[in-house]
Amino acid sequence: MNMMLFPTDSNSSLNFLREIFRGADAGTVVLWLKVNKTESETYTFPVADLDGAATKIAELALRGDVYVGRGLQGVALAAGERGKETSVVFVGGLFADIDTREGPHTTPAAELPADADEALKLIAEAKLPPPTLLISTGGGCHPHWLYSSPTMILTPEERAAEKVLSKALQKRLRDTFKAHGYVLDGTADLTRVCKAPGSLNHKTAPDLKPVRLIHQGERYDRAELAAILAPDLAMAARGVPGTGKGSVAEMIRAEATKAHLASGKAKPDEFAPVLAACAFIQHCDTAVEKVSEPWWYKMVGVVARTVNGRRWVHEMSKRHPGYTFEETETKIDQALAATTGPTLCRTVAEGDSTSPPFEGCARCPFRASIRTPLALANQARAMTAIQQGVVFVVKGRSYLRTARRMYAEQR
Repeated sequence: MNMMLFPTDSNSSLNFLREIFRGADAGTVVLWLKVNKTESETYTFPVADLDGAATKIAELALRGDVYVGRGLQGVALAAGERGKETSVVFVGGLFADIDTREGPHTTPAAELPADADEALKLIAEAKLPPPTLLISTGGGCHPHWLYSSPTMILTPEERAAEKVLSKALQKRLRDTFKAHGYVLDGTADLTRVCKAPGSLNHKTAPDLKPVRLIHQGERYDRAELAAILAPDLAMAARGVPGTGKGSVAEMIRAEATKAHLASGKAKPDEFAPVLAACAFIQHCDTAVEKVSEPWWYKMVGVVARTVNGRRWVHEMSKRHPGYTFEETETKIDQALAATTGPTLCRTVAEGDSTSPPFEGCARCPFRASIRTPLALANQARAMTAIQQGVVFVVKGRSYLRTARRMYAEQR
């Protein structure tokens, strides 16, 4: 199928903006006009004024190449600024920028796919689904895989997770392109600008080519895309601020199971049974304001290794008066990189040169059977909670309820 011959009726800037920013209830749209190699201009609009942004695109289209920042900015921008990745508050999906032999590029033509049709074949070969939107730029194409239920980015962890997912998709595509001797530029950053339908490609002057939507298809559940990209997530997490040893990849994989949790087919959140069963972790959670730094670091050595663990460490640490995001991230990275692995029960129960023994371990029903609280992570939360208050009598194979109280209750 030659998709270049079948433009849809949705080739307007306004419809494009409505699609890529669907679900956003705040943020700033960034328009960037490239007049020539040395001259550019930036314009911003609140996401509530997409009509105004679309009108501006039409106005600027005759002057030069018009681009839209695919991520919404959450801060006011000064004149000429395009915003930073750290202030992105919304991304509606995944994106790639594919140059083809149809336009003038610095990359030799032999190292580029022929056209959008070949680009789609490469996307399929990479075992990626068809893009939701495919934009013909006049010198290539921009595929967008849009989420069915996009949400605002509220935390640095969520922003980092989105960056990792973007890098994973680009890695998957780049590996496929490389196998054919083709080049694919890296465009994984959340501030990447993309061509706007309804504008013109001025690089092909004097024969200006229209930028237009040539295909529109289904949207995808973000967890579904994460599951497809799961093999690439750990590698993609490397070098992303706020990640360490694939922990963000773990968080994304955890999100990919959310749709199955209610059915019982997916394993439960691995942190839940640890918190339900370990008196030491409970103490670090409920009395975090009084927990010493060595004890807190031992907690990090366990919690950071659970599904979505980086998030839980931050949530448990925020109530401490000395909490900072940056220092906590550094400690998480150190704990994950430790060659000794997760914190051992023995170092908590008996203490060491950095901290005294934790008295609550003396009454732990799991102490004789586990070496680290992390061993509880693969059990059902309800079962670990029940086991805290009972002992198993081998003769007769029955549970005996005890009057034991948790250490956290005795403080």
